[in-house]
Amino acid sequence: MDRTRVVNTDQFEVKSITGRIYEIFEQTTQTKTTCGGDSDTGWVDGAKHYKVRSGGCANKLSQTGFHILASGEDATRI
Repeated sequence: MDRTRVVNTDQFEVKSITGRIYEIFEQTTQTKTTCGGDSDTGWVDGAKHYKVRSGGCANKLSQTGFHILASGEDATRI
């Protein structure tokens, strides 16, 4: 049985200073927890990763800022 999974937890757009818009998917790694038996199973959030729909990844710089690795551009959530 798998003890970890990756789930999409958010989807949004960011816009670079050049006007290019990127669609970002936030993915969260979750770990399964069990308390007292299988009926009390839950998931605990872990690391978050950001994928760009057009390909590649993004790094989160701040609450609204992201760096798109493929293009080298910084972008702000819109």
